[in-house]
Amino acid sequence: MAKPVPPRRWHRFRVIFRGCRITVLLIILALVGFALYLDKVGLPDFVKDPLVEKLHERGLDLQFSRLRWRPSHGIVAENVFFGRTNDLTSPQLTVKEVQLQLDYAALLKRQIQVDSLQLRQGQLTWPVVSTNEPARTLKIENIQTELQLLTNDVWELDNLQATFGGANIQLSGAITNASAVRSWKYFHGKPAAPGTLQARLRRLSDTLEQIHFSTPPNLKLDVRGDALKMENMAVQLHIQAPAADTAWGTASGFNCYVVLSPPRSNQLSRAEINFRAKDATTRWAATTNLAFTVHLFSTPEDTNIIHAELELTADAAQSRSNHAENIHLAGQWFHSLTNPIPLSGEGQLQGSNVVTEWGTARQFEVSATLLLPTNAPATNANWAWWTKLAPYPITLECGARQVHAAKLDLEEIAASGRWLAPELTVEKVSAKLYGGKLDAGAQLNVATRAVTFDVTSDFDGKKIAPLLTPMAQNWLANYSWNKPPHIQAGGSLVLPSEIWTNRHPDWRGELRPTLFLNGQFHVENGAFRGVQALTTDSHFTYSNMCWRLPDLVAVRPEGRLNLIHTSDERTKDFYFQLHSTISPLALRPLLDTNQMRVFEFFSLTKPPVIDGEIRGRWHDHETINGKARVMVTNFTVRGSTAESFAADLQYTNRVLTLIQPHVQIATTQQLSADMVKLVFDERRIYVTNGFSTAEPM
Repeated sequence: MAKPVPPRRWHRFRVIFRGCRITVLLIILALVGFALYLDKVGLPDFVKDPLVEKLHERGLDLQFSRLRWRPSHGIVAENVFFGRTNDLTSPQLTVKEVQLQLDYAALLKRQIQVDSLQLRQGQLTWPVVSTNEPARTLKIENIQTELQLLTNDVWELDNLQATFGGANIQLSGAITNASAVRSWKYFHGKPAAPGTLQARLRRLSDTLEQIHFSTPPNLKLDVRGDALKMENMAVQLHIQAPAADTAWGTASGFNCYVVLSPPRSNQLSRAEINFRAKDATTRWAATTNLAFTVHLFSTPEDTNIIHAELELTADAAQSRSNHAENIHLAGQWFHSLTNPIPLSGEGQLQGSNVVTEWGTARQFEVSATLLLPTNAPATNANWAWWTKLAPYPITLECGARQVHAAKLDLEEIAASGRWLAPELTVEKVSAKLYGGKLDAGAQLNVATRAVTFDVTSDFDGKKIAPLLTPMAQNWLANYSWNKPPHIQAGGSLVLPSEIWTNRHPDWRGELRPTLFLNGQFHVENGAFRGVQALTTDSHFTYSNMCWRLPDLVAVRPEGRLNLIHTSDERTKDFYFQLHSTISPLALRPLLDTNQMRVFEFFSLTKPPVIDGEIRGRWHDHETINGKARVMVTNFTVRGSTAESFAADLQYTNRVLTLIQPHVQIATTQQLSADMVKLVFDERRIYVTNGFSTAEPM
């Protein structure tokens, strides 16, 4: 059995225990009191100052109303402020609370190390000042985030959330050498001209006021890189919105991705933009299922040159009455770092089921190449809008199939050309239409307005009559054919002097005197006003408003016609020289009923041989005159046969004169005279020195 503790020893133990308990309680009370002091009053200066200095070393300069310690949150800075207190137009960032997470293991070693900052209820405001308008403010609100201050001067931002302009913003990222951020030139660069920044803010504020979302869009941004090497920053931006209504148009179901990647081994900065929209409508056009991708990057060979690549697709596009489907646009170009205008590049555009105000096409494609700029020639005011194109050499190719317009139908057309100031060259135009083809080329000098061209065709030209002037339509109506004619021609002209500045230049007055044509044609089974020919061939020229056919040959079953023709459009004078072995009966379609009665009096077994020439003035019968040599054999007049007839004919002033006509009826029978005159106005015939050995009929 244990011995009882002596009373004196028990009393001493109780005194010691009571003293320890009181000491512990006093320590706890002191700690609680100190904690309440830190919570209500704030950290003392000997703690606060080293902490603020440590944050300054990490690149953070905080201004706050109180820095206190909370048992549940740790050190908290209240009413944190970033900005200029004496500048009412500068941006100001305020945060209700910033929680500082310390490294307590380092703190035990008497080292202050901030691991992270948690921002709650932050707001960035930027006043927009206008002279004659109410004051406005741009705000980024509800800022919530955690900024981790890692070792080796690394900042890591975890899921910053905020709202701006009706959009939900999420921001994350990581920055090495983070303390260098405050030395970026964007914070210390040369100030802009007075009012420049506020003008930009006003435009931004006006833009935001014109954008409305049915549902708040989401914007996610991730930034990672080295603060000492901004060109190596990696940025990812994603914008998603169900629908948007702006001053420029509306869109629904759109997603936008923007990626700025660090350089690869053989490249510098690289950017990529991806945009998708289910429907997009602007005042210029409306699209369905629009998607485009843009790639931008530079190369080590020349860091001031940006290489760009673009690809765009859309199921359909509508602009007023114009419509197209299955649109695909691809291109690549180079431009300088400071000027987005391309220096060189190429692009291709394709589409189908095109409908425009001019016509339709089943398919079309266009490709263009912009060559490197050259030393453009001197320009002047007469060049008008060509002046802006002068420095940019361009080559162009285009094609379309099943083209239908109000006055023209094409099975297929392809063209290629180039622009090298001052020359615009259409190297090739090839079209399939109306059972034939058209091949052409042309060259235009913008400075002199001179045009040269060549063309070859074998399609039915009557099918394009609606495109011609009424005068040309009437002229073309004289001709017909079973097989379209083959035409080959070249020429030149000078465009009107006001062609580039006047919408209605004097085409007829200025162009026709400069027009020159030189070519040839071949027609099979054709006709002129119903006069048939197996084949018709001729060269032709047009110069100084005068037509010339030097060698027209028309072949019929019974003979042929050789013709030389000139016609002056200014004086209306014409000239024909002919050699004919065709039957006069072939000319019956040219005559009216009364004139055709003359063919009832005779019949021919062999076509006459006629050599003659006719001249006069169109639409003035009084000026018509001519002469000819006529020889006929084996013919019948009112039932009487004759072996031959020969005479020289002259016609002038409505008088036909037969010089030394001679008719051989039989071996011993003949008729002759020195002259026979037929005066049509008097309806009389005059015979001079007539002689006959023929028997009376």
